[in-house]
Amino acid sequence: LRDMLGQAAWELLKERLPPDRADELRKLWWRRIHPYGDTNDNQSPGRGKGRWYARFAGGAEPGDIGIQQAAEIARRIGNHLHRQECRIAGGRRDKRKGRIASRAESIAGNVAAPLDRLPRRAWTSADRGRYAEAGNVAAEIHLAAKERETDRRRVNPDVAAAALFAHYGRLFRGDGEHPWVSPRRRNGSRASSRCTLRCARPAGGS
Repeated sequence: LRDMLGQAAWELLKERLPPDRADELRKLWWRRIHPYGDTNDNQSPGRGKGRWYARFAGGAEPGDIGIQQAAEIARRIGNHLHRQECRIAGGRRDKRKGRIASRAESIAGNVAAPLDRLPRRAWTSADRGRYAEAGNVAAEIHLAAKERETDRRRVNPDVAAAALFAHYGRLFRGDGEHPWVSPRRRNGSRASSRCTLRCARPAGGS
């Protein structure tokens, strides 16, 4: 059955391949069909039916499938991959796109956009002045870390987080205080130093 399906699938595949690479790609294809070559020693027969078997082969038993049935199964698999993705249980309408196209769209929608596609806004003199007025946050982080070391306390990422959070407030609020942060957190307690994104999230917001 594996050989028949492999041959039937190859007959469909080769129509999509460049003729000058047909021999090379055929060898690669058969390595996937028979990854162990011609040897059959110490190989278990494996399962005759996988999860998708019934969806593509129906109720036919593996031993009853011939060349024509294998060609039809390969055609159904090709349709599933390239035209309309099937649902494994059946009884429901197939999807509008093939499995390959839908997976490609899913992957494309879950990766960061290339830098050349991101909107760019030139810095103005007002932007530079605002950042200068907010202070040198790198120097603040360095000073805070040195103070921790002087007190023989561990320098953790919360040192930078606290400085960056205060810097954010000066840049975008003007008073260095975020309206969603409690006074206890703003007073420099150890808890406030951890300043995760939860600090900047409004109550009831997402």
